[in-house]
Amino acid sequence: MINQSAPNEEAAAAELEWKKRWIQPIVTAIHNLQMVKARDLLAEARVDLAASGLSPEAVEAAEVNLDYLEYWWQWHPAGDNNWNSASYRRALAHLSRPAQFEAARIEKARRVFYIRMHAHMDGLEPLTGDELRAQLAQLPPDKLDDRDWHHVAGWAFAHQDREMLTRAYEALLTEPSEILGPAKWQRVNLMYLLLEGRAERRDVEESIKLLKIKPQLSEFQTTLWPACEKAGLVDAELRQMLAERAEEIENTEADPRPERKTRSIRTQT
Repeated sequence: MINQSAPNEEAAAAELEWKKRWIQPIVTAIHNLQMVKARDLLAEARVDLAASGLSPEAVEAAEVNLDYLEYWWQWHPAGDNNWNSASYRRALAHLSRPAQFEAARIEKARRVFYIRMHAHMDGLEPLTGDELRAQLAQLPPDKLDDRDWHHVAGWAFAHQDREMLTRAYEALLTEPSEILGPAKWQRVNLMYLLLEGRAERRDVEESIKLLKIKPQLSEFQTTLWPACEKAGLVDAELRQMLAERAEEIENTEADPRPERKTRSIRTQT
């Protein structure tokens, strides 16, 4: 009997290796505000993908990933700063186009969800609870991962939606992230406890200790820290701890802002 699983396993391994080589370094560069490096990696990844030998299914899914990262590069305050209602609509329309393969369809649904989240946070288009649940329904339950629940948790905390925050809390507890797993869980844990009125000083302290990158720091300072102060959990020692952690993170090397230019997500699929 021919073993059909071996080729499939090899293809999956090749796809994972490609993601490790390109996707994660691009994400890390953007997190560290190394925007020139991220822009160059995006261009190099597209060239490499064309000659990668990956399956057509994997290539289409990878193209979705790169398209989204290019959108993120543009949306990011340290990127092109070319993000407004019109560019949001273009990105949404591009990633809403039908996909040939199921893997790309799922990735497109996921990225549309993320774009809607960003638009909501930027004040471009509100995202209601019903719309949030409809977006999640586009993703098979077994395909929802820590990235999805990370976004859901932020929305749920801001809107005091206990049901959605509880779902995110349980998901990250049972399926921890491979990247910044303890920090991502602690973030949702603090959100959950604050919403329930059961947070303690040690929960704030543990959250500060786990801050590693600038997006974490920014969200903590603008969203969680005020809620901790309101709950009476902040003291002088915690203020000093946060200030020292912030200084350490802010001193992470970052590229100078790239020269402004108009860029757009690829129109080809």
